[in-house]
Amino acid sequence: PPPPPPPPPLFQAEDGIRDFLLSLVGSEMCIRDRDLPINSYSGRHFKIQALFNEEAIGSNDTYQSYDVSFKSYHELSGSVVLAWDLLGCQRSGTTPLWDSCIIKLRGFPVTDYLGKASYSGQAEVRWRMSRRWGLVAFGGAGEVADSFSGFRDRASIPSYGAGVRFSVLPAKRINMRVDFAKSRDDDAIHLSVGEAF
Repeated sequence: PPPPPPPPPLFQAEDGIRDFLLSLVGSEMCIRDRDLPINSYSGRHFKIQALFNEEAIGSNDTYQSYDVSFKSYHELSGSVVLAWDLLGCQRSGTTPLWDSCIIKLRGFPVTDYLGKASYSGQAEVRWRMSRRWGLVAFGGAGEVADSFSGFRDRASIPSYGAGVRFSVLPAKRINMRVDFAKSRDDDAIHLSVGEAF
C-alpha cells in the first residue's frame, strides 16, 4: 500500500501570514540557591543564556539572542523580605518582532517598549502581615534601544507601585497577587498567581 500522506504543517501561510520555523542551538548557565523558587525569602538566582538561530539548520531567520538575569532575596526580619533583580537582553541579526527585547516591569503593556536591546532593574519589599495576607511596595526602571550604545540617548522608563497578597497555599508560599503600578505614561493593575520575580 502507498505510504500515508504527511501531516499538515503546524503553521500554514494564509492571506499573507508567514510560515515560521525556529531552529536554534545555544547554551545556558544557571546558578541558584534560593530557599523556594516560587516565593523566595533568601538566596540568589543567576542565569545567562545564548541562543543562535541559523538558516543553515532550518530556521527562517538568522539572529542571535543573549539574556542575563540576577535575582537576590534577603529576609530582613521574620515578616519582611527585600527582593531585587537585574535583567539584560541583546538581539542581533534579523530578529523577529515576537523575540525582541522587552522591559519586564509593571505599569505598562509589555509591547510598548520593544527593541534589540534592553535592561531593567527593580526592587520590592514584601511584608507578611499575617499567615494569609501581605503587602508589597516596589519600584524600578528600564531602558530599551536598538543597541546598548543607544541607551545614553534615551530616557529611563520608571515603574513603581504597591500590591496586596493573599496566600492560597501557605505551606508552599503560593500567593495570589494584585498590584497597582504606574509608569511614565501609563498605569496598570496586575492580577496573577506567584510573585513578580
